[in-house]
Amino acid sequence: MDSGTSGDTSVQFTSTLNKTQIESSVKQNFDEIDPRFRCYCADAVPERPDKSNRAIRVLRDTGALQSLVCSQVVTEDDYKPTGECRLIRGVTGDVISVPLIEVSLQSSLCSGTFLCGLVSTLPTGIGMLVCR
Repeated sequence: MDSGTSGDTSVQFTSTLNKTQIESSVKQNFDEIDPRFRCYCADAVPERPDKSNRAIRVLRDTGALQSLVCSQVVTEDDYKPTGECRLIRGVTGDVISVPLIEVSLQSSLCSGTFLCGLVSTLPTGIGMLVCR
């Protein structure tokens, strides 16, 4: 962005995968997770309108300021859009705008409804990063 330009930048998420493609292509294998993350991970089950169960791997990140969920492991049935966006800064220092969604889930690590940024990628094997 030009330093002389001001204004809001809007980002809208559009899924390119349908529910069947996501459920059949995303296989979260515990062995794929970085060994340093394993003790901070748990499987969680999103509360879905059709009552079907499909676990996603959750990583607790005590240094994060915003919970994030990977768009590759959720379908539109797994979350409720808020219509808002949040600016987040990654480890590289780059700032991006991500859509905010509400995700309700149950797990041994955390349960409840979470306000999450919807991102395209997270570390291998991780479907959701939960801040505390």
